[in-house]
Amino acid sequence: MHTSHKQRTALVVDYDPWERWFTTDVLCGLGYTVVNASNGATGLRLLEHYECDVILVDVSLPELGGPEFLRQLEVMDSTRGIPLILLGTSPEGQPAPAEGCVPKPLERVRVITEVGRCLHSSVIHANQHR
Repeated sequence: MHTSHKQRTALVVDYDPWERWFTTDVLCGLGYTVVNASNGATGLRLLEHYECDVILVDVSLPELGGPEFLRQLEVMDSTRGIPLILLGTSPEGQPAPAEGCVPKPLERVRVITEVGRCLHSSVIHANQHR
């Protein structure tokens, strides 16, 4: 009997090309298929075409900024339940609807740890609501 495993997919939204490449490289090393965008508008369009298991987003996006991108995710039915990890730190006093955060400058171990923690937490949460 052949059992196929769905390839996990991650969306990375970061305006900085190096940080986008770095995050993509880390996630590919974990076996993810990665789609990425340099701004929030492109990230939202990609979510119309890809089922993502995790979303990593820079909180200081210049176009359709991080906070607005996060508000858009909150109202989309298709993104409910997908773990969201912020890259960078959320502006003071602005609570972010995220499961995790990786401060910048990004570090490989922090990205790996946070993705693993958020996905594990997401699975536990989903099982509790069955």
